[in-house]
Amino acid sequence: MKIAVELVPRTADAVRDDLKIVEACCPQLDIINVPDLVRYETRSWQACATVQSPFLRTIPHIRAIDIDLYQPLPMADYLRKHQIKEVLVVGGDIPQDMGHRIYPSTSTDIIRKFFIFYSHSYNLTIFY
Repeated sequence: MKIAVELVPRTADAVRDDLKIVEACCPQLDIINVPDLVRYETRSWQACATVQSPFLRTIPHIRAIDIDLYQPLPMADYLRKHQIKEVLVVGGDIPQDMGHRIYPSTSTDIIRKFFIFYSHSYNLTIFY
């Protein structure tokens, strides 16, 4: 059995502190799942990099509506640099901040973009 927990990335320090608490009560933890909430400054892939461990899989959420299909994936180099090998692609909720730019991209659009441009050169698992 695999045990996963979702940690909200309010800040990088908060994610590390939350992980310590969870590991203390659940040492058999296998997976950290991190949603991408645009109301916080720390993005999901940044939070995953701060809690990486050889014993934990860290899976950031990638919000489809945040990605312009006509531009490179904004987090791709970061994922590669920090050896984050799994992502969960979600549609994404409309942000409360109307100044946050969104695009008409769907989860399947973003999965296709990951596969076409990155999966052959980078061993990445994509969940949806």
